[in-house]
Amino acid sequence: MMIDLSDKSFEEIILRFADNVREYCDRYLSDREKVWQEQKLICGDNLWNGTVYTVENILILSEQKIIIDLSTCQYKDILFKKNGGADILAKNYDRNYLFSHVGVIVIPVTADNKYIFGVVGKDGYFRKGQICFIGGSLNYDESKISNLEDVRLFAARELREETRLNLNPEKLKLVSLDYYNYSYHFVFFLKIAIDSREVDKISKPGELSNLLAISEKEIDNHSNNFGSNYIQFYRKYLDYFKSKF
Repeated sequence: MMIDLSDKSFEEIILRFADNVREYCDRYLSDREKVWQEQKLICGDNLWNGTVYTVENILILSEQKIIIDLSTCQYKDILFKKNGGADILAKNYDRNYLFSHVGVIVIPVTADNKYIFGVVGKDGYFRKGQICFIGGSLNYDESKISNLEDVRLFAARELREETRLNLNPEKLKLVSLDYYNYSYHFVFFLKIAIDSREVDKISKPGELSNLLAISEKEIDNHSNNFGSNYIQFYRKYLDYFKSKF
Protein backbone atom coordinates (compact mmCIF):
# COMPACT_ATOMS: atom_id res chain seq x y z
CA MET A 1 0.00 0.00 0.00
CA MET A 2 1.21 3.48 -0.80
CA ILE A 3 -0.18 6.79 0.41
CA ASP A 4 0.79 9.51 -2.06
CA LEU A 5 2.18 12.49 -0.16
CA SER A 6 4.01 14.18 -3.01
CA ASP A 7 1.43 16.90 -3.65
CA LYS A 8 0.74 17.73 -0.01
CA SER A 9 2.34 20.41 2.08
CA PHE A 10 3.93 19.41 5.37
CA GLU A 11 1.24 21.36 7.22
CA GLU A 12 -1.45 19.08 5.76
CA ILE A 13 0.06 15.97 7.37
CA ILE A 14 -0.25 15.96 11.15
CA LEU A 15 1.80 13.62 13.34
CA ARG A 16 0.46 12.88 16.82
CA PHE A 17 2.43 10.97 19.42
CA ALA A 18 0.97 8.91 22.25
CA ASP A 19 3.52 7.09 24.39
CA ASN A 20 1.31 4.08 25.02
CA VAL A 21 2.49 1.62 27.66
CA ARG A 22 2.47 -1.73 25.89
CA GLU A 23 1.50 -4.84 27.79
CA TYR A 24 3.31 -8.04 26.85
CA CYS A 25 2.32 -11.55 27.88
CA ASP A 26 5.04 -13.65 29.52
CA ARG A 27 5.17 -16.15 26.65
CA TYR A 28 5.75 -13.40 24.10
CA LEU A 29 8.56 -11.89 26.19
CA SER A 30 10.21 -15.28 26.64
CA ASP A 31 10.01 -16.18 22.94
CA ARG A 32 11.19 -12.73 21.90
CA GLU A 33 14.20 -12.93 24.20
CA LYS A 34 15.13 -16.33 22.81
CA VAL A 35 15.21 -14.96 19.25
CA TRP A 36 17.15 -11.91 20.45
CA GLN A 37 19.84 -14.01 22.08
CA GLU A 38 20.13 -16.21 18.99
CA GLN A 39 20.62 -13.14 16.80
CA LYS A 40 23.16 -11.70 19.25
CA LEU A 41 25.30 -14.80 18.75
CA ILE A 42 25.21 -14.20 15.00
CA CYS A 43 25.60 -10.41 14.91
CA GLY A 44 27.43 -9.68 18.17
CA ASP A 45 27.65 -6.07 19.28
CA ASN A 46 26.39 -4.85 15.90
CA LEU A 47 22.89 -5.77 17.02
CA TRP A 48 21.28 -2.78 18.68
CA ASN A 49 18.17 -2.57 20.81
CA GLY A 50 16.33 0.64 21.46
CA THR A 51 12.96 2.34 21.09
CA VAL A 52 11.52 2.73 17.60
CA TYR A 53 8.51 4.71 16.43
CA THR A 54 5.44 2.83 15.26
CA VAL A 55 2.37 3.87 13.30
CA GLU A 56 -0.73 3.08 15.30
CA ASN A 57 -3.40 4.63 13.12
CA ILE A 58 -3.87 6.77 10.01
CA LEU A 59 -6.87 9.05 9.59
CA ILE A 60 -7.46 10.44 6.11
CA LEU A 61 -9.85 13.27 6.90
CA SER A 62 -9.82 14.74 3.42
CA GLU A 63 -7.62 15.01 0.35
CA GLN A 64 -5.86 17.86 2.13
CA LYS A 65 -5.52 16.50 5.66
CA ILE A 66 -4.01 13.29 7.04
CA ILE A 67 -3.42 12.50 10.72
CA ILE A 68 -0.83 9.85 11.61
CA ASP A 69 -0.82 8.53 15.17
CA LEU A 70 2.59 7.38 16.41
CA SER A 71 3.70 5.28 19.34
CA THR A 72 6.77 3.12 20.03
CA CYS A 73 8.01 -0.45 20.32
CA GLN A 74 11.39 -2.01 20.99
CA TYR A 75 13.81 -3.01 18.26
CA LYS A 76 13.57 -6.51 19.76
CA ASP A 77 9.94 -6.57 18.60
CA ILE A 78 10.99 -5.75 15.04
CA LEU A 79 13.66 -8.44 15.00
CA PHE A 80 11.24 -10.98 16.46
CA LYS A 81 8.68 -10.12 13.79
CA LYS A 82 11.32 -10.41 11.05
CA ASN A 83 12.64 -13.79 12.19
CA GLY A 84 9.37 -15.30 13.35
CA GLY A 85 7.15 -14.01 10.59
CA ALA A 86 4.06 -11.86 10.99
CA ASP A 87 1.66 -14.72 10.30
CA ILE A 88 3.26 -16.90 12.97
CA LEU A 89 3.17 -14.07 15.50
CA ALA A 90 -0.51 -13.48 14.79
CA LYS A 91 -1.24 -17.18 15.18
CA ASN A 92 0.80 -17.75 18.35
CA TYR A 93 -0.27 -14.56 20.13
CA ASP A 94 -2.62 -12.06 18.52
CA ARG A 95 -2.43 -9.23 16.03
CA ASN A 96 -1.95 -6.67 18.79
CA TYR A 97 1.67 -7.84 18.83
CA LEU A 98 2.23 -6.99 15.17
CA PHE A 99 3.64 -3.54 15.80
CA SER A 100 4.00 -1.53 12.59
CA HIS A 101 7.37 0.16 12.99
CA VAL A 102 8.19 3.19 10.87
CA GLY A 103 11.36 4.32 9.14
CA VAL A 104 12.73 6.53 6.40
CA ILE A 105 14.08 5.67 2.96
CA VAL A 106 16.15 8.04 0.84
CA ILE A 107 16.64 7.15 -2.82
CA PRO A 108 19.21 9.38 -4.55
CA VAL A 109 18.79 9.49 -8.34
CA THR A 110 21.90 10.15 -10.43
CA ALA A 111 22.18 12.58 -13.33
CA ASP A 112 21.82 9.63 -15.73
CA ASN A 113 18.67 8.43 -13.92
CA LYS A 114 19.99 5.50 -11.92
CA TYR A 115 18.84 4.73 -8.39
CA ILE A 116 21.39 4.51 -5.59
CA PHE A 117 21.22 1.72 -3.03
CA GLY A 118 23.62 0.58 -0.33
CA VAL A 119 25.50 -2.67 0.16
CA VAL A 120 25.50 -3.84 3.78
CA GLY A 121 28.98 -3.68 5.25
CA LYS A 122 28.38 -5.40 8.57
CA ASP A 123 25.89 -7.84 9.97
CA GLY A 124 22.79 -6.48 11.62
CA TYR A 125 19.17 -6.34 10.52
CA PHE A 126 20.40 -7.35 7.04
CA ARG A 127 23.25 -9.73 6.41
CA LYS A 128 26.58 -8.53 5.09
CA GLY A 129 26.67 -8.07 1.32
CA GLN A 130 22.95 -7.57 0.85
CA ILE A 131 21.61 -4.62 -1.11
CA CYS A 132 19.36 -2.30 0.85
CA PHE A 133 17.88 1.16 0.85
CA ILE A 134 19.67 4.12 2.38
CA GLY A 135 17.80 4.99 5.55
CA GLY A 136 16.68 3.29 8.72
CA SER A 137 14.13 3.02 11.48
CA LEU A 138 12.83 6.18 13.11
CA ASN A 139 14.54 5.84 16.47
CA TYR A 140 12.86 7.49 19.42
CA ASP A 141 16.18 7.47 21.29
CA GLU A 142 17.84 9.59 18.59
CA SER A 143 15.17 12.12 17.78
CA LYS A 144 11.78 13.27 19.01
CA ILE A 145 9.36 13.42 16.09
CA SER A 146 6.47 15.87 16.23
CA ASN A 147 6.00 16.84 12.57
CA LEU A 148 7.09 15.96 9.05
CA GLU A 149 9.98 18.40 9.13
CA ASP A 150 11.44 16.34 11.97
CA VAL A 151 11.09 13.25 9.78
CA ARG A 152 12.89 14.96 6.90
CA LEU A 153 15.71 16.09 9.21
CA PHE A 154 16.04 12.50 10.43
CA ALA A 155 16.20 11.27 6.82
CA ALA A 156 18.91 13.85 6.02
CA ARG A 157 20.91 12.65 9.02
CA GLU A 158 20.64 9.04 7.87
CA LEU A 159 21.84 10.14 4.44
CA ARG A 160 24.89 11.88 5.98
CA GLU A 161 25.69 8.84 8.11
CA GLU A 162 25.59 6.38 5.23
CA THR A 163 26.98 8.52 2.38
CA ARG A 164 29.12 11.61 1.86
CA LEU A 165 26.07 13.60 0.76
CA ASN A 166 25.58 16.54 3.10
CA LEU A 167 22.84 18.56 1.47
CA ASN A 168 20.14 20.96 2.55
CA PRO A 169 17.32 18.76 3.92
CA GLU A 170 14.84 20.76 1.87
CA LYS A 171 16.26 19.08 -1.23
CA LEU A 172 14.75 15.80 -0.05
CA LYS A 173 11.43 15.35 -1.83
CA LEU A 174 8.81 13.45 0.15
CA VAL A 175 6.98 11.12 -2.20
CA SER A 176 4.96 8.67 -0.16
CA LEU A 177 4.28 6.74 2.99
CA ASP A 178 4.70 3.07 2.09
CA TYR A 179 3.26 0.13 3.98
CA TYR A 180 4.49 -3.43 3.57
CA ASN A 181 4.53 -6.42 5.90
CA TYR A 182 3.67 -4.49 9.06
CA SER A 183 6.14 -1.66 8.49
CA TYR A 184 5.81 1.91 7.23
CA HIS A 185 8.43 4.05 5.50
CA PHE A 186 8.46 7.73 4.63
CA VAL A 187 10.06 7.69 1.18
CA PHE A 188 12.20 10.59 -0.02
CA PHE A 189 13.79 11.04 -3.44
CA LEU A 190 16.86 13.17 -4.06
CA LYS A 191 18.12 14.23 -7.50
CA ILE A 192 21.92 14.61 -7.45
CA ALA A 193 24.28 16.06 -10.06
CA ILE A 194 26.52 13.00 -10.05
CA ASP A 195 26.84 10.43 -12.82
CA SER A 196 26.35 6.79 -11.85
CA ARG A 197 29.99 6.09 -12.77
CA GLU A 198 31.04 8.53 -10.02
CA VAL A 199 29.03 6.96 -7.22
CA ASP A 200 32.20 5.88 -5.39
CA LYS A 201 32.88 9.56 -4.69
CA ILE A 202 29.93 9.70 -2.30
CA SER A 203 30.44 6.26 -0.77
CA LYS A 204 31.17 6.27 2.97
CA PRO A 205 32.31 2.92 4.38
CA GLY A 206 30.68 2.01 7.66
CA GLU A 207 27.25 0.49 7.92
CA LEU A 208 27.39 0.31 4.13
CA SER A 209 30.50 -1.07 2.44
CA ASN A 210 29.73 0.75 -0.80
CA LEU A 211 26.96 2.24 -2.90
CA LEU A 212 25.40 0.77 -6.01
CA ALA A 213 23.77 2.79 -8.80
CA ILE A 214 21.42 0.71 -10.93
CA SER A 215 18.69 1.31 -13.46
CA GLU A 216 15.14 0.00 -13.27
CA LYS A 217 16.00 -2.92 -15.57
CA GLU A 218 19.11 -3.73 -13.56
CA ILE A 219 17.10 -3.96 -10.34
CA ASP A 220 15.57 -7.20 -11.61
CA ASN A 221 19.05 -8.58 -12.34
CA HIS A 222 20.10 -7.89 -8.73
CA SER A 223 16.91 -9.20 -7.12
CA ASN A 224 18.57 -12.14 -5.36
CA ASN A 225 20.95 -9.80 -3.52
CA PHE A 226 18.35 -7.50 -2.02
CA GLY A 227 17.75 -7.68 1.71
CA SER A 228 14.07 -8.61 1.61
CA ASN A 229 11.10 -9.06 -0.66
CA TYR A 230 10.25 -5.45 0.08
CA ILE A 231 12.43 -4.31 -2.80
CA GLN A 232 10.38 -6.35 -5.25
CA PHE A 233 7.20 -4.86 -3.84
CA TYR A 234 8.73 -1.43 -4.22
CA ARG A 235 10.04 -2.00 -7.76
CA LYS A 236 6.67 -1.41 -9.40
CA TYR A 237 6.48 2.12 -7.96
CA LEU A 238 9.67 3.46 -9.52
CA ASP A 239 8.01 4.68 -12.71
CA TYR A 240 5.45 6.48 -10.60
CA PHE A 241 8.10 8.14 -8.43
CA LYS A 242 10.07 9.21 -11.47
CA SER A 243 7.01 10.96 -12.87
CA LYS A 244 6.79 13.06 -9.69
CA PHE A 245 10.10 14.86 -10.23
